Amino acid sequence: MKKYNAFTIAAGLTAFCMIMLFACKKDNGDIKYSQRPASNNLFLSISGTGNLNRTQNLTTLSTTGGTAAVGLNLTKAARVDITASIGVDTNKVANYNAVNGTQFRLLPAAYYDLQAPKNGVTIKAGNLFSTDSVKVNFKNLKGLRASNYLLPVTILSVSGDKSAILSDSVRTVYINLTLSDVKQPVATLTTTSGNLVSLTYPVGAKGAAAVTPITINVSPASPNNLTIGVATDNTKIASYGNGFTAFPDGSYSLSATSITIGSGQSASFNVNIPDLSKFDGTKSYLLPLMITKINGDEYVLNANKIVYVQLSFNNLNNTNNTSAVGSKLLNRQGWVTNATASFDGSFYGASNYVPANAIDGDNSTDWVSNYQNGNESITIDMGTSHQVKTIAYSNAFNNILPQFGIDDYPSSVKVYTSTNGTDWTSQGTYQPVANTGGSAAAPVNNYINFFNAINARYVRLQVGYYKSFTEINVYE
Repeated sequence: MKKYNAFTIAAGLTAFCMIMLFACKKDNGDIKYSQRPASNNLFLSISGTGNLNRTQNLTTLSTTGGTAAVGLNLTKAARVDITASIGVDTNKVANYNAVNGTQFRLLPAAYYDLQAPKNGVTIKAGNLFSTDSVKVNFKNLKGLRASNYLLPVTILSVSGDKSAILSDSVRTVYINLTLSDVKQPVATLTTTSGNLVSLTYPVGAKGAAAVTPITINVSPASPNNLTIGVATDNTKIASYGNGFTAFPDGSYSLSATSITIGSGQSASFNVNIPDLSKFDGTKSYLLPLMITKINGDEYVLNANKIVYVQLSFNNLNNTNNTSAVGSKLLNRQGWVTNATASFDGSFYGASNYVPANAIDGDNSTDWVSNYQNGNESITIDMGTSHQVKTIAYSNAFNNILPQFGIDDYPSSVKVYTSTNGTDWTSQGTYQPVANTGGSAAAPVNNYINFFNAINARYVRLQVGYYKSFTEINVYE
């Protein structure tokens, strides 16, 4: 048997503060005129059966149905009797949702009774509060399918004391009926890797990209067949992060933009990228996809969840942690190194971790980047240009930084090359295969291989701060 347990009343903060400020004051000669409220405001208050709890801007009534009582209040005592007609204004739900970003439904009339005094709710002359109220009785809640409903109870008209001011901001209380055991169906988009599919191809790649499936799920299941619309929303790119460009017009297609889903089923559509040559290999692209409409069951909510297809290009082939087939290790004699910032170990009784350590052939020395701006790097000038196929680097245990809980092995390496030391080309980001252990006798080795050999005299490895390289070698 279902239990329908809670409804929440969101009355305005203004109304609540007025009650607290003036409920305990008497309007008598001991209070100077300047201390009295400048105007006499009329507003609604609410109470009900069950456990009543008031916080700064929320009144909660815990009940299994029950009754809410809506009364009339003034900030100053009424001069003459004042009477208000109080009822439900169904038009206020849409505006409430628009202002607050909610998806509440109007509570249908079949699920409540409104009991109002025949002649309206009255505050007698000299009083702040009405002695009667409008009763809202909730009933038949088992028939509800949504989990959140809203019932706007408002002051429809006022007669009597002309000095009472009725403000739109406090003339309505919103009764939010929340059914915690009703699980309303929600439609979402997912991919095989969460909300992001990342596609990476070599610079200059042509032909079609791998087909990317996007799945539509509805949970819990709707009893009806649904038609769900999907589309691209490029306005979401800016909020995702910097450095991304929208897919060019005509560079992709969706296998369907209107998908039918049977009751209790899921469905999918594909993102097709027929020709990678339409993309600029120096840029990273982002395709945000969202559900735009749901037809067939008015109770299915849109999760408004975005899934992204990210497309980028690099020239790094990380499939094998060994030097490229047929490559030759270059002689490092005459090579020159420099770095943006190097860690000074002399204060800790060690030598300086200078960039030349990375090409000295000694596994007991290394270069360690010092903190600068998070983009720390080491650059090697090989003296002449080579057709570079592999950049290899090794790590051996550093006995200084681990004392401070610092892992000096790079978690990722951004690779740049240049023929003149001025104009640099990004070749992509390498994710290390081996990233723990190692010693001077047996260092940890990683091999950065290129899909296509790169003509370069200079190589630059960017790693961030407090990261180390024991040795760096290059193969052609």
